[in-house]
Amino acid sequence: MPRIAARACSRGLPPRARTAVPGALDDAVAAYRACWPRARACDIVIAGDSAGGGLSVSTALRLRELEQPLPRALVLFSPWIDLSLEQLPQAARAR
Repeated sequence: MPRIAARACSRGLPPRARTAVPGALDDAVAAYRACWPRARACDIVIAGDSAGGGLSVSTALRLRELEQPLPRALVLFSPWIDLSLEQLPQAARAR
């Protein structure tokens, strides 16, 4: 996500996104903020699939914690948001 945002909004972001937490989350928040000079927060949509969907949700939650303007929407494709795996059926957890 930061790499896409860097191309769309800013040249001041790291050339490679970090994948480890909290680096990836920090990069995603930085990418979102980098878009502000060219777009209003209400015009920005954050999207992700699988772990990227989880990162999208985490980014929105971090922005809310920081009392920053929130994106217009999140688009999530099969987001991995339950890292504890507590929502899996008992049979799947036994494997």
